[in-house]
Amino acid sequence: MTVVGELLVCSDPKHYMKTLQDTLARPEVEARWDVAVLDMPPAMDPATLMGLVATSAGVVIPMPIEAAAWEQACDLANLIAQIRSLPGLAPKLGILGVLPTFYDNHATTFGDEFKGYVRGQLAKMGIPVFDPVPYTVRVKESVYLHRPVISYTRGQASAAYRSLTARLDALVSPEAAA
Repeated sequence: MTVVGELLVCSDPKHYMKTLQDTLARPEVEARWDVAVLDMPPAMDPATLMGLVATSAGVVIPMPIEAAAWEQACDLANLIAQIRSLPGLAPKLGILGVLPTFYDNHATTFGDEFKGYVRGQLAKMGIPVFDPVPYTVRVKESVYLHRPVISYTRGQASAAYRSLTARLDALVSPEAAA
């Protein structure tokens, strides 16, 4: 049984997926937002499946610069391929790119080598890699305070997220598609 098959057996996900899709497709939601960001847990569970199926623009995979995260990103890419292969479930589901996170500018040896390796592997799969988000003290503070990094600090991490926002806007905005 595939991962998708196992997740579909867990409960009544078709009901929940349809509910999430319907909620995101409501005119008042579509009129208010161009893009909805669903921050899903890093787990292969029904919630992740529902988030993936509900997307119409694509997925950004945040990936800390560490070996275990690379394996999880590959698992997620495989899950996305399985979902796309199921007729009518999420034919437009794709990966917009990978976002390296927790990047330490001071730990250059492993981080740079790993970043280069991952970039090369993702390039072979046709998946773009966004600029890394550095992990700073201000990022740790914003997480602790439950505040968005982008509004908490004007440092490197905030700049990286602003850059990501601009790139994503260009990728998913209706004007960019025309």
